[in-house]
This record gives sequence, structure tokens and C-alpha cells, in this order.
Amino acid sequence: MSATYTQWCKTHGEWDMDIDNPSECPECIRLGLTEVQQLKRRIEAMKQTLDDKTMEITNLKEEVARLLEDRDQILSEYNKLGGSH
Repeated sequence: MSATYTQWCKTHGEWDMDIDNPSECPECIRLGLTEVQQLKRRIEAMKQTLDDKTMEITNLKEEVARLLEDRDQILSEYNKLGGSH
């Protein structure tokens, strides 16, 4: 059995950490409160936001392309009717 020493967690107080296997507060790990876990969740949320924004941009590009096609068709019809622009 390896030695332990007392560690302090600002949220959960004292806990014994194995010298040969250092880690963060076990209660923080269990609850998902470690800095790494929080950063991973934040990164995932940012990725989702980026995916959403990318989809919005794609949709806007498609809408602009459709509007340009409509405009070209309208101008073509207008010119066939003898109009000028």
C-alpha cells in the first residue's frame, strides 16, 4: 500500500491523496467540477455553437444564391418585355 497525504479542496475540504497516484478531489471528479471537465464541456458547447453558426451561414448563402437567380430571371423577363435597366 502506498502512502497518502492530506490534500485540501476549496469546495469539499480535506481528502487523502495517494502519493503514487495523484489526482484532483474525488468528489469534484464525481460531480464533474474539475477544471478539465469544465473546460471540456465549454469546448463542446463552443463547437456546437460553431456548428450552428456554420449551418446558418450555409443557409444564408443558399438563400442569397436563390435570390440572385430570381433577380436574374426577373430581369430577363423584364428585358424580353422591352424594358431596360
